[in-house]
Amino acid sequence: MKKNKMVFFIYSVLKKSLPIWFVFLLFLLSKGLNYTEAVLLDSFSAFTAIVFEIPSGILADKMSRKKLIVLGEIAIISNYIFLLCSHSYLCFVFGALISGIGQACLSGTGEAMIYDEINDETAYKSYMGQINKYGYFVIAGITLSSSWLFELNSNLPMIISILFEIISVLVLGFFYEEKRENRVNEFKGLKEEFSAQITIIKKYTTNSRILFITGLSLIMLEVISNLNYTTQAYLPSIGLDVRYLGLVLVFFNIISAFGAKVTEKIKLNEVIWILIYIMLLLMVSLPYMGIVLVALCVSRYINGFIWTIISAETNKQIESTERATALSFVNLITDLLPMLIDPLIAMSYDKYGFPITYRILAFSLLIIVLITSYTRNKKK
Repeated sequence: MKKNKMVFFIYSVLKKSLPIWFVFLLFLLSKGLNYTEAVLLDSFSAFTAIVFEIPSGILADKMSRKKLIVLGEIAIISNYIFLLCSHSYLCFVFGALISGIGQACLSGTGEAMIYDEINDETAYKSYMGQINKYGYFVIAGITLSSSWLFELNSNLPMIISILFEIISVLVLGFFYEEKRENRVNEFKGLKEEFSAQITIIKKYTTNSRILFITGLSLIMLEVISNLNYTTQAYLPSIGLDVRYLGLVLVFFNIISAFGAKVTEKIKLNEVIWILIYIMLLLMVSLPYMGIVLVALCVSRYINGFIWTIISAETNKQIESTERATALSFVNLITDLLPMLIDPLIAMSYDKYGFPITYRILAFSLLIIVLITSYTRNKKK
């Protein structure tokens, strides 16, 4: 078990260390793509990820989860090689479609594999907190170095990322995966398998705890991702010198690393976390640099642990033999709904600006809190 935890730790930190993530848009533009073509690649990737999300979860529960992760990583490496070696947009689209399949294979599979290995919620939170802590410190360094590498040679971040991906797959090869009890490897037939997996999914759609946690995950994903995404444009608009933006982003990642250190001590309460983010959104909407920076620091601190405690609570509700299937269903929801919500938020940014959009998000969260409280009181 100790060896497996070390292997997965190295694998996870390497995955967070890919310099291409921090200059990906610049890399695509250097290949001759315009903004629309670059954004469409994400859409192509998201499409195949959604299509293969649940089938990949079924495979993870039926076969070796480690093998499925390796297959996913190979698909992602293939996409990176297409991007590095080609200048044809059709090749980029093909690579994006393959990458989406790879992302679907990874989605929930590694989480299911390591949770089964640890098999204890508190220990899982502590372990993942350590991964995130060191991961954020690594990200802070990569944030500074990736732009320098890109300036030196636009292909360098991609070449190093491919190298890190290959090393991460080789490291994962040392993970020893025991055969899980009650796992049925024989294929029963398409109709029978489909019916069995639908039964599993229905069971978890009637689990109110799973639904509440999934709802919180979706809310945190939308709010935190929008705050993180708009930081680079919003801070300069209220007076921050662009020269210091990189240092501020590095500082934010260091704060997230310190947030990850307290993961084990944090309890999950959906209403409390939503109320906190209502307050943070209102603070960020005030065009005062000091207040905005404090709010963003608090958000980044929470970002260090919130995903791990959501993951731990979700896994606690799921049986081991059904874990990857159920997690794939949860991930399907959290992947699909942002595709519908994000364009509306983007339109609000264009029409009303950042501060008003933050207030709209805060008001929307308040409505969600009222509905959630009413639903729980009605059940009681």
